[in-house]
Amino acid sequence: MEYSQKRQFTEDATLFAVNRENDGSPFTARMVLLCYPGESGSFTLYEDDGVTEAYKNGSWLKTELSYISQDGRVTLEIHPEGKGYEGMPEQREYTIRLAATKPGMKIANGMEAEVEYADRVTTIRIPKRAIWDSVVVELEE
Repeated sequence: MEYSQKRQFTEDATLFAVNRENDGSPFTARMVLLCYPGESGSFTLYEDDGVTEAYKNGSWLKTELSYISQDGRVTLEIHPEGKGYEGMPEQREYTIRLAATKPGMKIANGMEAEVEYADRVTTIRIPKRAIWDSVVVELEE
């Protein structure tokens, strides 16, 4: 099993995008995000086919990821944009892991998701959805 990991360090919070490649393909229908505590942080994930120069003609996907923690509430946003690329999955599921958290965090905005807590990590699993769909998850203690 291979992992590709991209990191963005910010002064306040740190976000990692870790893509799990189960079938040897550079394209993934499952994105894992690791978030470390802080007030806010952001990261831009860039994807293309990884082989051709089609990106020069706009064949890419850019996903803006952000994390804001304020007054006991955490907001995570995922916003894909671009025209996409050959071989890109049509749907994607997200797993978000918030490190160094306390038990009992709950979804506050009605987003369909599963929330679990173990070993000081809150894990949010968002079911498959169209890869173009934005995701906003609000959690509160």
